[in-house]
Amino acid sequence: LTVRENLNFSVSLRLSEDLSASDKRVRVSTVITELGLEACSDTRVGTEFLRGISGGEKKRTSIGMELVLSPNILFLDEPTTGKTNRSDQ
Repeated sequence: LTVRENLNFSVSLRLSEDLSASDKRVRVSTVITELGLEACSDTRVGTEFLRGISGGEKKRTSIGMELVLSPNILFLDEPTTGKTNRSDQ
């Protein structure tokens, strides 16, 4: 699945059917933009056999799958592990 398809899948399984399809699309597009995933939104995430998006993009996609649900609170365990600090470069 692509990044966008993963977010759409999360929305379709876990959000109320009372929410319109256009509202669901807007949520997905908003999260993709907020997480900086526009460039890879139509790229397959990948598997151990197929190279897909980067590790950071995978992590942001996983976070996005929760954010599209508009949770009141979201606990993240070491979300920046493996990330480089841009000021160090």
